[in-house]
Amino acid sequence: MVEIIFIFISSLTAAICYAFSDHGFITFISQTKPIFNKLFQLRGFMIYNRHIFEFWFIATVVTLTIIQLYFVFTKKKLKTRLIFLGIFCLSLAYPFLSSDIFSYLFSAKILYFYKLNPYTTIPETLRDQDIWLSFTYWTHRPYIYGPLALFVSLIPMFIFGVEKFLTIFYFSKILNVLLFIATGIIISKIIKNKRKAIYLWFTNPLLLIELVINSHNETIMLFLFFLSALFWKNSQKTKSIIALSLSVLTKYISILFSPLIFLKKTKKTTLARIMIIVSLIVILAKYNQAQLWYFSWIYFALPFAKLKKNHLTILFIFQLILTIAKYQKFISTGNW
Repeated sequence: MVEIIFIFISSLTAAICYAFSDHGFITFISQTKPIFNKLFQLRGFMIYNRHIFEFWFIATVVTLTIIQLYFVFTKKKLKTRLIFLGIFCLSLAYPFLSSDIFSYLFSAKILYFYKLNPYTTIPETLRDQDIWLSFTYWTHRPYIYGPLALFVSLIPMFIFGVEKFLTIFYFSKILNVLLFIATGIIISKIIKNKRKAIYLWFTNPLLLIELVINSHNETIMLFLFFLSALFWKNSQKTKSIIALSLSVLTKYISILFSPLIFLKKTKKTTLARIMIIVSLIVILAKYNQAQLWYFSWIYFALPFAKLKKNHLTILFIFQLILTIAKYQKFISTGNW
């Protein structure tokens, strides 16, 4: 029953997210797909009824947290495939709280189509030439992530070219969710606890918002990091080093957490707890400047920390408060 509720909420959320579609995004895609003109009506309804969407957002995050906590304490058999179905539905949502996926794709387009170096080319210089920039933000700076993240963004262009934007967009979203699910499966093998992986990863509201809906490239980084940890655990040291190197080449922050892969269990658990505490302190100290997806970095350490259920409950409730506090103003006013 809970799994069905999870699928329903995921499907409903995926649909409602399109009310926050960028005006430029709708204008662009409706040129070739007129049916998307209806998104203008949905967007208009949202703008004049923000209080309804504010209630929806808070209710959704609270409900997902309750579901997560249910899986923390229930001893009933879990229907993992239904949870995966809910996650897949959620992956089709518009990234309504971040436009970063469009920045990733445009940087790949700079390399693939314009034959320029995205690490030195500022997207803004191409504004008069490319309509993608009507819904792409962070155009005042060159590409700031690792080369592997750029390569992953290039994959749909290698397959489909640059003309079929929606195909590229949804392919990227689906590839991202497959990596997300794979990461959770790897975590369950590392900690040897499928049930724990459900509430640490698969039904975690913050991760579902930031990694599945918003499709931040933390997904790729964390996938490779935990793949490295699994290889090391299975005494496949060369593969482990390669996977860790690729994680670092996605986003350099993962190098700071690399000791968690190589330490023995006791030292690993202690270090993981310290890293979580330090990360939380840093995030809170830089709360106004820190993006919410930075909070996902504590999940480098959390599977290794072996926290008790009451401590996890406190952490998940803290996540709930942080998520609502960070995004409520945008939902209710449209301003950051």
